[in-house]
Amino acid sequence: MNMGTAGVGPEAAGSAWSNVGFLNRAGLWKMVLGNILLTTVTLGIYRFWARTRIRRYFWSNITILGEPLEYSGTGRELFVGFLIVVAVLAPLAVAYYVLQRILLGNPVAISILLLGYVAVLFVLIHFAVYRARRYRLTRTMWRGIRAGQTGSTWRYVGLAALYTVMSVITLGLASPWMEVGLERHKMNNTWFGNSRFRLEASGSKLFLRMLVVYTLYLLPVVVIYAANWSWLVGHFLVAGNVRTGVGPGLPPHPEAFLLLLVMIFAGIPAVVWYGVAKFRYFANSTSLGEIRLKSEVTTGPVVGYLIGYVLSVIGLLILSGIIAFIVAGVVSPSSLADISPQTDPLAAAAAFGPIYALVGVIVIVFYFPARSLLFYCWLQVSLVRHFATTMTIENAGEFSRIAQSTRQDPRFTEGLADAFDVGIGVG
Repeated sequence: MNMGTAGVGPEAAGSAWSNVGFLNRAGLWKMVLGNILLTTVTLGIYRFWARTRIRRYFWSNITILGEPLEYSGTGRELFVGFLIVVAVLAPLAVAYYVLQRILLGNPVAISILLLGYVAVLFVLIHFAVYRARRYRLTRTMWRGIRAGQTGSTWRYVGLAALYTVMSVITLGLASPWMEVGLERHKMNNTWFGNSRFRLEASGSKLFLRMLVVYTLYLLPVVVIYAANWSWLVGHFLVAGNVRTGVGPGLPPHPEAFLLLLVMIFAGIPAVVWYGVAKFRYFANSTSLGEIRLKSEVTTGPVVGYLIGYVLSVIGLLILSGIIAFIVAGVVSPSSLADISPQTDPLAAAAAFGPIYALVGVIVIVFYFPARSLLFYCWLQVSLVRHFATTMTIENAGEFSRIAQSTRQDPRFTEGLADAFDVGIGVG
């Protein structure tokens, strides 16, 4: 294999368009179950190595011109990065808690402290998203050529802050420009070898689609709140002072809550439709020199996969409940018949303890592994395969002109993103 340039085969050079493929190799279910077992017995520590194994599987199943991607990241890198970030975040959380205790009785000072804390978290989250993406790209290779990301992380954070303010002021109407602006900064600083990607996109191209989502998903919530505002405020106040024993009564316009059906059955699919359209638009607006991408991904299969997954998880919950009910009925002691609300709480806890333990075991042994198998082996595989195989590459012969980059791999990892559970991608 030529490690200096991403050479292409004769079949690619003679074709204007080349397909992206997905191999769908066997063995994923064994990997998932092994990851669950090792993560459980190590009390969660193995999850960094588990994530690395999952990524290597998916990367190696995506092919370009018949050659798979490679992922060179390690679990040790993720683990060390996470420990470093926890060492930074823990003092921040402690300082916030201590200052909050000191400022009790001063609502103005507490409000300022809260705003400052939220602002710090906002910066850290967007910082984490950009750095995590940089880490994943530098650990991604194809035919020996490494990808990468340059650009200022702080500029990305500043853009995120500016666009967020614009989006809030416009009640979300500026969100397409925010998404395009942030994606442009990321893509225009993304490299494959010594060649830079370029994104030419405009928020106006997504605006009408966003209005559809706004109407179907957000407008029902706004109408519900507006129609029952006094009732919702009263409900909140009573919940904050439960000793009054006075309920807020019935909502003045209960029929408005029927709009939740619109949000669920039309709004949520509209969100998926918008996300797929945004991916397709970004892909079709991206180039790598003379190389261009073209995506023909469609919404129908994505919605179908998501609905199938949700229904399957609901089925698993019902089945787990049935199993737990049967087991509880079999093992419940006869003394449970004597348990009443007036029973000593300690005696009741002692009687129900074994049942609770068994239900917990059923959830751990049956529900979580089954859900993970559904998520990775069906949902993730189906989505990645659909997005990959509907992608084509124009002028793939130009890959032969791309050489290895001389940039150094970053020493940091995505620990900050892992701490916030944001932007960590597959796995």
